Amino acid sequence: MTELNSPETFRLLIIDGDAATHDEIKRFLLAPGTGQAAEFQIDSAFENRQGWEMHLAARRQGIPYSLAFVSVDASSGGDGMETILHLREEDPILQTVLCLEPAQRTWDDIFPRLGITHNVFFLKKPLDRTEVLQLAHALTYKWQCMLQVRMRMQMLDREVEDRTARLRQTVAELVVARDRAEEAARQLKESQTLLSAAEQLSQSGAWRWEKDSGHVEFSTGARRILGASQSSLSVIELMKCLHPDDTVAMEATFAEAQQTNKTALATERRIVTRDTGEERIVTANGKVVRDREGCIVAAHGALQDVTEARRVEAQFRQSQRMDAVGRLASGVAHDFNNLLSVMMGQAELLRDESLPGSQPYKRATEILGTVERATKMTRQLLDIGRPQTLQRVPVDLHGILLGNEEMLRGLLGEQVALSRAYRATRHVINASADQLNQVILNLAVNARDAMLRGGSLMLSTADADPGDPVAARLGHPCVVLTVTDEGVGMDEQVLAKIFDPFFTTKSRGKGTGLGLSTVYSIITNHGGAIEAKSKRGFGSSFMIYLPTIDSLAQAPPPEPARTDTETGSGTILLAEDEEGLRSLLRKFLESGGYKVIEATDSGAAVNCVRETRAGIDMLLTDVVMPGMSGRELAQELKTFHPGLKTLFISGYADNMLAQFDFISEQTCFLQKPFSRGTLLAKVKEVLQS
Repeated sequence: MTELNSPETFRLLIIDGDAATHDEIKRFLLAPGTGQAAEFQIDSAFENRQGWEMHLAARRQGIPYSLAFVSVDASSGGDGMETILHLREEDPILQTVLCLEPAQRTWDDIFPRLGITHNVFFLKKPLDRTEVLQLAHALTYKWQCMLQVRMRMQMLDREVEDRTARLRQTVAELVVARDRAEEAARQLKESQTLLSAAEQLSQSGAWRWEKDSGHVEFSTGARRILGASQSSLSVIELMKCLHPDDTVAMEATFAEAQQTNKTALATERRIVTRDTGEERIVTANGKVVRDREGCIVAAHGALQDVTEARRVEAQFRQSQRMDAVGRLASGVAHDFNNLLSVMMGQAELLRDESLPGSQPYKRATEILGTVERATKMTRQLLDIGRPQTLQRVPVDLHGILLGNEEMLRGLLGEQVALSRAYRATRHVINASADQLNQVILNLAVNARDAMLRGGSLMLSTADADPGDPVAARLGHPCVVLTVTDEGVGMDEQVLAKIFDPFFTTKSRGKGTGLGLSTVYSIITNHGGAIEAKSKRGFGSSFMIYLPTIDSLAQAPPPEPARTDTETGSGTILLAEDEEGLRSLLRKFLESGGYKVIEATDSGAAVNCVRETRAGIDMLLTDVVMPGMSGRELAQELKTFHPGLKTLFISGYADNMLAQFDFISEQTCFLQKPFSRGTLLAKVKEVLQS
């Protein structure tokens, strides 16, 4: 084995196919203008194989790397996690940081391959300077401690060998051996100190139990995990540290070990720390020692605090559940939009067939108004649920607030009263309406959860006072949106953390802790600010400052109004699997002067064109149908009619349509539900394009 010396300069290796990542990490760690730092020497590898060869060469030279930043993606010519496994096998004390793109891998992908180890840490791209610095200094110090422990143990082994040899030579050398033993004890104590520091960094510790003593001995790190001041605890005292709900399961683990021939112990349980009473999650791994009769006489192993790791796993699972909910909502919205389309169309036909002012005419008009409100609410919910790109346009804050009131009343329920006071004279802002909807929704949900016994939620606006320190800091005229509830309120300690990601006051499993951090991110990205005031038992107020603009003059012009007088000519192939909607669309098109050929699905549409060789001017198809999708149908029909024009319709949201390689902004598209006038105008527009 190569002899190692404790380095004065730590060697760092970056393995990443992206040169920008190398430059960024070096900029974070190296002194500006010098290209070097006293404590770090940084090498770059742009391929996994190159990084592996550099690692082996450094080991052979006796100046190994202490820390490696490894990209998880394949741009470096391989799998980053496979590279980490190779590095860890060659050098167990090498510290590694796995760099991930957002949503690139889930914990369920990473955990089965890397397992639980104290030598692998994770960073999300884009990299944060503070996180990189903290990890670099902490992990190189941890590596140095582990290296020194290894060196000390090697030295102790040599000392013991020398002492044994001298004892065999002569009794006169006992004095020398004693001195050497004292020196070894001193060095062992120093090694234990270094080991304790390593345990603290890795959130781990060692334990040992002997049947004769009946007590469990703990290292400093293990005592820190348990919150225990004593170096040993009886088995009864140790069992009291367990969470009450895990006591029976732990007893079963002990019983199984005694009744079987297993030598390995592995369990994960919740504990309640002895000092603060905090609940933590701990893994215990160990090995049992048996006598000749097979009875357990001792056991030893390690503890590791995995609370944070389990929290991250829970967040991944929550993210996956939310994605599934979003997909479900899009599917339900598709069916609901089909129903709304039929309701809207039939109501239009009923209105047009009735005399103005008659009872049927009034009822049809009322139905159309209700369908319009339902359409608006459906699209609003879909807009909030799908990922959004921040596209700021001039919007009226009061209009957004008024448009959300109906949804908020349904969300808050009957026990919470919604009131408003919109007094701002400057309420036009440059913003993303979808993201402001999300801000209002998140604050309303938090307020509702804080008022389980009912109360009032007040939304108010006002012009920011020029002397207001927050508005002065933003350096721009602002409108202040205040959201006030009569909930349980918060104390100063909680109030100081409410915008921290993953911080929540809700019980475990009841909240992600991302609601207010998302609100904070949206508002700051809009160039605004958010302040909170609260007192335990007296409710909470959130003041949102948003820079205003002079008018809506910059807003894009509205689309021209659709009328029911749009007429044209031509043959249209209508492919729609919903019978009621297909029948209605045929009536609409025929009323506009078009000849219509119906197809119940994509296969029927292809057969119709193939068998009849009918001349068609346009395909009107749903995006999602049994068999081929609407996009695939259009491509198939263009083999018969190369110049065929297509108008797509769908009740799905954009995030669901993306699964079918469909992007509505670049295609002739109508979102369900739509009126007859809108359909006829769009058909005419597509045919004339």
